[in-house]
Amino acid sequence: MSNADIGVLIMLWIAWCAVHSGLISLTVTRYLQVRLGDRYRFYRLFYNVLAIISFLPLYLFTLNNIGEVVFSWQGGWQLLQYGLFAGAIFLFVLGALKYDLKTFLGIAQFSSKKNHTIMSDSGELDTSGVLGFTRHPWYLAALMLIWSWQKDIHLAKFLVNCVLTGYLVVGTLLEERKLRLELGQSYIDYSKEVSMLLPIKWLRGKLSKSGDFHK
Repeated sequence: MSNADIGVLIMLWIAWCAVHSGLISLTVTRYLQVRLGDRYRFYRLFYNVLAIISFLPLYLFTLNNIGEVVFSWQGGWQLLQYGLFAGAIFLFVLGALKYDLKTFLGIAQFSSKKNHTIMSDSGELDTSGVLGFTRHPWYLAALMLIWSWQKDIHLAKFLVNCVLTGYLVVGTLLEERKLRLELGQSYIDYSKEVSMLLPIKWLRGKLSKSGDFHK
């Protein structure tokens, strides 16, 4: 894999991430809500279809230019790999129990004019279950999955994973901004109690309660 191939690959992935982050930015979505009116309810489905269609050829291009192996999950490291992979699947399942999948896919909007950012059945803030220890379980699961789903990480995959990691973090921050504007003080209070991704605040709470119990 030549330096030119690496440069093209990274530029294409950065462009893909930039376009899809831009399409869900507040500036774009607010503009489209005004321009499209009632038709805006189809935007989520359009966004998802576009993401899949544009992802597939880029992923195939990456597979054809993988380069040498730069890291391999071996020995004791495989336990960490399996743990990350299992944890990712677990988070996806728990998240699916809290989110309205039809809204996430953009299907529910066909029969409803609601376009709320939060994807619970009611459209209201839900802090129960998995949402009690991470505010974005699917983003966290995706981060864990991209690094653990394969034993061998080739150069191209490593570089793409780095780009996607940045993309997911930026996507989480964009989602945070929307939720704060949409839900206001209730979400601000929620964010003070529950971590954005890694459940650090949840762990601190558990350790604090454990310390009080031993006292």
